[in-house]
Amino acid sequence: MKRTKEEAAVTKGQLIDSAVKLFLQYGYSAVTLQQIADEIGVTRGAFYWHFRSKEEIMMAFCETERHYIEEKMTDLVMIKELPPYEHLKLFLNKVTDNFFDNRRYRNFVELTWFKMEHVKTSDNVNYLKTVSNEYFIEASRKIVSRGLRTGVFKKNTSALNWAIHFAAVINGIYRLYFITPKYMSKEKAMAIIAHLLVSIKNDGEPDTRTLS
Repeated sequence: MKRTKEEAAVTKGQLIDSAVKLFLQYGYSAVTLQQIADEIGVTRGAFYWHFRSKEEIMMAFCETERHYIEEKMTDLVMIKELPPYEHLKLFLNKVTDNFFDNRRYRNFVELTWFKMEHVKTSDNVNYLKTVSNEYFIEASRKIVSRGLRTGVFKKNTSALNWAIHFAAVINGIYRLYFITPKYMSKEKAMAIIAHLLVSIKNDGEPDTRTLS
């Protein structure tokens, strides 16, 4: 029984990988359940043992990757021993690293941004993208808030506005990578993050006033 469960888990993972590969190649709407099953050499019945629909397999992949990046961001936010500037630098660098070094997460971004047509599943995918953006904004806002309280960061705007600005830059990096890749590499992305960090740092005397 244990081996059967392990084999089922392997098959389920293979079906997800097969589906993602085909979705990226042909677009979500064009791929059939039979194609997904054929890709790894199982029957359509075996597919239905693990997933009831194409939408379900799509959401299984998206949920897994979303939870993965959110857990990573949570772990980064929980680091309290670093000074705020170094903490923010680590956070933004790790998020950027993950995009360029983690192929599965890049697949998640490409699939949800560029390979989903206007079908029912798109509503669920758009929800996941919204949640991920909100999670990033809230995580970075917490780090910036600490830097603002200690006067390390410029107080020309609020922590929330800084966090939204960071989200816009990260999303821009992702989009350029897929739309105009000649303008976006990991090295260029890290340079953009470095410039962004300079823009928030308070290089004058620390301002210990609190924001209203």
